[in-house]
Amino acid sequence: MRKERRAYVVLVLICIFLCGGVLTISIKNQQASDRRWCGTLAIERVYAPPKPANPEANPQAERVWLLHVARLDLANQIGC
Repeated sequence: MRKERRAYVVLVLICIFLCGGVLTISIKNQQASDRRWCGTLAIERVYAPPKPANPEANPQAERVWLLHVARLDLANQIGC
């Protein structure tokens, strides 16, 4: 009876350590991904397209501007 209990405790501890390891690796990978995105979005800030004066005359320029604004919002959301 005591050996069975000890085996269960060991199995639970192994599971806890494995889950902790997986969680740690996942967090580190997410942080690395965020840093790569921040680098990409920093380039976007440097080469910002001009805001179109008349969007009806050039709808493509308006779409490019809106995409740029969406990327800036993404940068703010992930903390760049």
